[in-house]
Amino acid sequence: MNHWIFLGIAIVLNSCAHFTIKYTSLIEEINQRKIMLFMLGAGCFGVSLIFYTLALSKLKLTIAFPLSLGIGAIITTTLAVFFLNERISFLYALGLVLIIAGVYIISNK
Repeated sequence: MNHWIFLGIAIVLNSCAHFTIKYTSLIEEINQRKIMLFMLGAGCFGVSLIFYTLALSKLKLTIAFPLSLGIGAIITTTLAVFFLNERISFLYALGLVLIIAGVYIISNK
């Protein structure tokens, strides 16, 4: 059971890393805040790899990888829409729905 928790933590940290790096790129001047946020994002990537490795010790790659990509895309998109005011098109939203359907199918094989 812990391997699923490890995978979930890895997915959330990876999405937070993507969001933080993107947010950092929007800060024009290089200052302590930008450097700290960048280091936070890079740290999230590193820690997510540790948890992903722990998850892979018990999960099949053919299950963990699609789940991490699909769920990660949904989390990252949600963060971008709500906190970065990014807009998504109808087709993009439809694609996310298809990803959710795919994640459901893969996880319930």
